[in-house]
Amino acid sequence: MNATCQPLRVGIMGCHRMLDRVPQSHNWAAAFDAVPDTEIVGVFDYGAETRTAFKSAWGNDIPDFDDVGRMLEVVQPDIVCIA
Repeated sequence: MNATCQPLRVGIMGCHRMLDRVPQSHNWAAAFDAVPDTEIVGVFDYGAETRTAFKSAWGNDIPDFDDVGRMLEVVQPDIVCIA
């Protein structure tokens, strides 16, 4: 675990290959979910339907954004996954 004992906050940019919980090629959400030291705290994608599908798979409480700058400002991630 990191020095603060808090999970590292992950923001995901572009999520169309992460719409289910099956670990597979380019499913970075599944990889972060498997690491106890990380937490997905925000997702950016231009497509509203894609963001909704992502949240259905990974948690409806994850904030979603259609503006990447706004996501970075609001959730202030430690890690940004550009997919």
